[in-house]
Amino acid sequence: MTHVFSSGTYESGPLYDLIDLSTSQGTHWSSLDLGNGINSTSFTAALNNRGAGLVLGSTPAWGYPVLIPQAVSFSLKPSSIKKRHSTVGSGHVSPAFSGLAVVLQVERSGRWFTVATTHESASGAFSFKIKGSRTGTFHYRAVASDLVGEFLYGYSPARALKVKR
Repeated sequence: MTHVFSSGTYESGPLYDLIDLSTSQGTHWSSLDLGNGINSTSFTAALNNRGAGLVLGSTPAWGYPVLIPQAVSFSLKPSSIKKRHSTVGSGHVSPAFSGLAVVLQVERSGRWFTVATTHESASGAFSFKIKGSRTGTFHYRAVASDLVGEFLYGYSPARALKVKR
């Protein structure tokens, strides 16, 4: 991942916005406006070998964290089971970070609740065993935890599990 930081003046006056342009393997660029970070053209970026870190502006001294987004895939196989039977929810987190927590959440009344926790393997893979304890359709998702100062939370798309009699 490559980050490019730049600042500039605007016609409305000497405001400087701090813009973070990043790319992964040079194929897809994204832009993030970090806002009015500084009142001068002086800033310092301190990033680690993964691209996470901190950008410090001067006058006023504001700090902006630069965190790595996590992509999370998740599937249920099978996605339809009988009551008292089990399915496997599995997926992958990218970038991989061995030992990082991944939680399984279920949706109830429009809110998400954590029902299990596991950890990523060195390749970013994870899995959960899910038992169908009552009939109905239940929505599950996987959430990759943050590593303070390194990663943003990563959320998978929700997947439906149908539990039949």
